Amino acid sequence: MMNVTLLKRSLVLTALVSASGAVSAATEPNLEYWMWLSGLPNWLLAAMVAILFVVLAALGLLIYHRTTGQSRGMLDYATLSGALVAGLLVAMLAADPWNAYLSDKFTALPPTAAVPAQAPHGRWALDLLEAPDADDVQGSPKKPQKVLKNRARHAKVNISAIEAETLNLNLFDDTDLVAVRDSVVKDARGGSVWLGHIQDYPDSEVVLAARGKVLMGTVSVDGRFFEIVYVGGNTHAVRELDPNKLPAKFEPEQLPTPDDLGDGDVATDASVTATGDTPSATGQVVDVMVVYTPKARANAGGAAGIETKIMNAVARANQAYLNSQIDMYLNLVHMEEIAYTETGDMVTAWNRVMGTSDGYMDDVHALRNEYGADQVALITADSNYCGYATIMNSDWRSTAFAPWAFAVLHDDSIYNCLGSNDSFAHELGHNQGNVHDPDNAPSMGAYPDSYGYRECGRFRDIMSYSCSGEPRIPYFSNPNLTYNGYAIGIEGSSDTARSMNATAPIVANFRVSVTSPPAAPGSLNATNVSTSDSTALALRWSDNASNEAGYRVQGSIDGSSWAEIASLPQNTTSFDDTGLVSGQTYYYRVYAYNSFGNSAYSNTASATPTAPQLDTTAPTVRINSPLDGAQLSRNVSISANATDDVGVTSMQLLIDGKQAATSSSGSLSSNWNTKKSGSGTHVISVKATDAAGNSGTSTVTVTVK
Repeated sequence: MMNVTLLKRSLVLTALVSASGAVSAATEPNLEYWMWLSGLPNWLLAAMVAILFVVLAALGLLIYHRTTGQSRGMLDYATLSGALVAGLLVAMLAADPWNAYLSDKFTALPPTAAVPAQAPHGRWALDLLEAPDADDVQGSPKKPQKVLKNRARHAKVNISAIEAETLNLNLFDDTDLVAVRDSVVKDARGGSVWLGHIQDYPDSEVVLAARGKVLMGTVSVDGRFFEIVYVGGNTHAVRELDPNKLPAKFEPEQLPTPDDLGDGDVATDASVTATGDTPSATGQVVDVMVVYTPKARANAGGAAGIETKIMNAVARANQAYLNSQIDMYLNLVHMEEIAYTETGDMVTAWNRVMGTSDGYMDDVHALRNEYGADQVALITADSNYCGYATIMNSDWRSTAFAPWAFAVLHDDSIYNCLGSNDSFAHELGHNQGNVHDPDNAPSMGAYPDSYGYRECGRFRDIMSYSCSGEPRIPYFSNPNLTYNGYAIGIEGSSDTARSMNATAPIVANFRVSVTSPPAAPGSLNATNVSTSDSTALALRWSDNASNEAGYRVQGSIDGSSWAEIASLPQNTTSFDDTGLVSGQTYYYRVYAYNSFGNSAYSNTASATPTAPQLDTTAPTVRINSPLDGAQLSRNVSISANATDDVGVTSMQLLIDGKQAATSSSGSLSSNWNTKKSGSGTHVISVKATDAAGNSGTSTVTVTVK
C-alpha cells in the first residue's frame, strides 16, 4: 500500500502543477504555506485532484463532441473513469519527488532563516524543544526496539537555541536537564555541532548536530541515554533509550597474513602511499568519507536527517579521542548516498563495499580517491549487527592495509548503535588496530596493548563488550586516566590510546591529498563585545594558509592549560566566544589543520570581558491581520511580527487563551478556521519572548459571523 503521507503530498503537487504550472524560485510560497498544504486532510486533497482531472476530462469531451457532432455515450464514462485512474497514477509517480522536494524545503533553510539576525546568547538557558503544531504530527511517535519503556514523544526543535552556551533540555515532563556548552564545530556545508555536558554531571555528554532545520542530538547522563532525531516535516522524536537493546555480537574480520594471501587475493589499490614516495602525514588528521544507502536515508527522514546522524557520530568520536588523550582527529571530507539495496546481512554489505569490480557500490572507490579518504564507512539499514569492520592487526600494520579500511554500521532505525553507543568510533577503531576487551577478543590487534577495557558492574570503554549491561563510556582504554575512581586500562595490556597514537600516522597515510601542513594563522587579537544578553570576546586573526581544511581555537584561563573550544571551516578568520565570566581574563590561540597535519600555533591573545547591561526591555508585538474589531468568516489568515533590541526567540499565538501556533522567529503566521471556534466574539493574542525572558503581548478582539 502506498504511504498515505506521500500520496497526500503528491496530490498537492499534481493539483499545483496542473492548475498553475511550475512556481518560480522567486515566488515560491513560504515555509508556513508548505506546512499548511501538507497538513490538509487526505480526503480533501484527493477530492481536489479527482475533481481537477474529471473537469479537464469533461472539457476535453465537450470540445470533442462540439467538433465532431457525435452524441454522448459510453465513451464519456470510460474517459471520466480513466481520468480518475490517471490522477492516482500521477500521484504515485510524483510521490517520491514531492517527498524529497518538501523535505528540502524544510531542511535546506539555514538556521538564521527563521531567527533574528543576532542569534541568542547569554546567561539564560534556552528551551531546546517546543510543543509540535497539531497539524504537523502524523500519528504517534514510532517506538523501535531501542526505546526504553515506550518513552518517546514528538517535538519541534528550536534550532536557534543551539547558538546559546546554555540549553534547557526539556526532554520529558520528568526529565528537564541544563546543558553547558564546551565547544562548537562548524563546517563549510552550513552544518554545526554543539558539544557540552549536563550541569553538575562532569562525566555526562551532550552532542547536538544541526543542518538547516534538522537536528540529531544524543544525551548521556548518569547511566541514561536519550536521542532527538528528525522524523519529517517540522517534527523531531525525543526518545529515552535502552542501552542493552543491541543486535547480536560479532567478531570483526581478521585478515590472513600477507604471506598467506595469493597475488589475486589483495584488492588492487594504486592509491596506497608507498613508504618514501611522498611526504608522510603526521597522523593528527584522518580523513573519513561516509556513504549511506537510500533506505538509511529514508529511515532518517531525508538526506539532512541521515547526514546529521553522521555529523553527530564523527563529533562523538573526536570527543572520545580528546577524552582519551589520543592525538588524532577525524576530518569528515564527504557524505553521499550510494545505490545499494540491503540484503539483511551486514557482512554481505561489507564485502560488497570493499569490492572494486563486483558490480556493487564500485563507485565508492573513485569517490574515496577523489576526496582522499583514509577510511570509509557505509551506513545501512541492515540490523543483524551494530557494525562490522576489519582489524589492522600486527601483520598488517602498514599502509598495505588501506584496501580493507572500511566499516559498515547500522543506521539506528531499530537499535541504538550509530548514536550514543559509539559504534562509529568502535568500528573505525578496528581499522585503526583496536580489538575488543581481552575476554572478547580471540586475537591481538596492532600491538599487544590494543585491547579495550571494562570494569564489570561499573563501565566499559568504546572497544569493549559489556559483562552485565554496564554503560559504555566515551573513552578508549588508557591506564593513565580514571573514571569514577577506576583506571580505564592496564599498562602493557589495555591501552588503545597509546596504540592509536602509534597507528594514527599509518592510517592517515592510506590516502595523501596534500603534502605539507598549512601555514600558521597570525595577528590573533581578542576584544570585548559583551552585549545586554551575553558576556563575550571577539577573536580575529589572519588566514596565512592556502591549503588548510579548517581552524581550531583553543582557550585557557591561565595561559598554560588549554582546551579546544571551536573547530571552524577553511578561510575562517573570526570567532565569538560567549557565555564568559565578567572580570576573568581569557587566553586564546589558533592553529590550522589539513590532511597532512597541524600548523604551528598563532600568537597568544588575551582579553577580559566586562559585565553586560541587563536586558529588561520587552519585545514590541504587532498583529498585522486581522485588525481589532474585524468581522470575520470562514478561513482567516493571522499574521504578526515582533521586534526587540536584542532579538526575539519565540512567538506564541493564542485564540481565546488556547495555543494555536508558535514560531521561533520574529514573525508568525497561521490559518484560523473560524467555523471550529463558532460565531461570536473571540480574542486573538500574540506573545513574543526575547533571550532574556522578557515578553510582550498584543491583543485584538474580533467577531465571527
